Amino acid sequence: MDLRLLSFALGASSSLLWPWLPSWEWGGLMLLLALPLAGGRCWRLLFLLLGILWMQVNLHYRLAWLDQLGKKTSHIITAHVQSTESSGEKEGDKFARLLLRLDTLDDRPLIVPPLVRVNAYQVLPPLPAGSRVTLVTSLKPAHGLANEAGMDGRRLLLGKGITATGNLRRVIALDTVPPGVRDRWLAAASRAWEG
Repeated sequence: MDLRLLSFALGASSSLLWPWLPSWEWGGLMLLLALPLAGGRCWRLLFLLLGILWMQVNLHYRLAWLDQLGKKTSHIITAHVQSTESSGEKEGDKFARLLLRLDTLDDRPLIVPPLVRVNAYQVLPPLPAGSRVTLVTSLKPAHGLANEAGMDGRRLLLGKGITATGNLRRVIALDTVPPGVRDRWLAAASRAWEG
């Protein structure tokens, strides 16, 4: 195994232990440190540092869209449904949790489509994966209880790629697609389990 690749992977995976996301100034400092390492041919340390730097740039790039949320409480989003969870067993439940991949935020396209989780406290028609929706939501950056002795909800959400959460306020448009093979198989398995 190439030790440079292993060093890069260790540097990138060190982001799991970071207590906060380092600012751009830290990135500049790491670049300055990388120059003498490259000149001295300390390849393992250089690739470790490049892994850390790559992850920092990647995370800043993926979270930059959160600045567009600003102080507004209501946003119009257009998104593709990734998955839907309802709260109970019967059809027409009044709570559903939607996992959405955003295309636009307030009619502005997003360069990197982020993943958001939206809670819907109203009856929604079945929304198979791939359906396109336009909604009015309240979005805010991912958050959770940061209990030092227990689970960190924010870290858990970010680990799943979910960068924002919110609540559904109003449905503007639903463009559903027919259920795919996976959705049909899961529905059949659910019916067989119940009956």
